[in-house]
Amino acid sequence: MAVIWQKQTASEHYEVRTAGSSVRLYTNGIFHSQWNPQRPLAGHLWDLLFLPSLFHKSTPDIDSCLILGVGGGAVINLLNTFLSVKKITAVDLDPVHLKIALKYFLTRKDNVDLIEAEAREYISRKTGQKFDFLVDDIFCGAESDKSDPVRPITVDVAWLTLLSRRLKKDGVLAINFEGVTQMKKALKPSSLKEAGFKSRVYFQHPRYENIIAVCFKSGRNVAHFNAQLAKLKAESSHAAVKDLRFELVCKS
Repeated sequence: MAVIWQKQTASEHYEVRTAGSSVRLYTNGIFHSQWNPQRPLAGHLWDLLFLPSLFHKSTPDIDSCLILGVGGGAVINLLNTFLSVKKITAVDLDPVHLKIALKYFLTRKDNVDLIEAEAREYISRKTGQKFDFLVDDIFCGAESDKSDPVRPITVDVAWLTLLSRRLKKDGVLAINFEGVTQMKKALKPSSLKEAGFKSRVYFQHPRYENIIAVCFKSGRNVAHFNAQLAKLKAESSHAAVKDLRFELVCKS
């Protein structure tokens, strides 16, 4: 593995590394992103952040996506590799991450709008547009140990309501949680209902403790998801798609 770029600030250390055809972003030792154009779906956590987009009724043609927490931009690349998205808005508080995404990661830039902003401030803007697909992948280093990734924003009714308001009536929300316990505490049926969501499912991968929860404003359509995934596997030239492994859990 080779370090091709690095930067040290007063509080942060950034590294862009390559390993074969892969490019990786590390911030304070946290593995934020990986992208390999020869193997887009490589069994990493970012696959599970992309897959919920297949639930949307207009998949594979989606008008608008919002990504909170860019990292290097792996989810952006997955959306642009496998779907036809008109506009992707990507928000990150760290300007260095946005510069790294532009220079080292993004495979397509003409439909991507990178915004430097704090997620809560951005999502609270009253003039904000509504999206078909929204990803909450907001993580940073813990105060006690910057190499330990944690969620800086608690997923409570207030946060869920803000996210819900930024979704269209048939919008799909994906949230990255540290584990099952954190997810179940945050996404109680009463909390989901109060925020405007009708149901949820979640993705697990045997290699990770993280849980990717998927919340629906107009009811989930697992049959549509399965059909889109089957189509993706049948049409894609990437071998990794056919070997995709995960578990979709449709109960609390």
